[in-house]
Amino acid sequence: MRLAGEIDEATFARKHTEMRDQLASIKVRLDMLDRSQDETADLAARVFELSETICQQWLTADYTAKRRMLEIVFLNLPTRRRNSCP
Repeated sequence: MRLAGEIDEATFARKHTEMRDQLASIKVRLDMLDRSQDETADLAARVFELSETICQQWLTADYTAKRRMLEIVFLNLPTRRRNSCP
């Protein structure tokens, strides 16, 4: 279109800048998604390692470490809703 003279140089330059900025924004978002997937995979690996060794760690852990292990284990347990208040 620019070669045929249908778009003037100022419009072309403006659109070119907009598209370049949009492309840069998309690349940044893709990098963030890749990074978050890597972080999720790393966290999953750490959770698996903990699940494999938590029994051994429990036997030798101090009170603070045991409390943290219990928090981690019970963090995702579903709760049954009952009226605890009269």
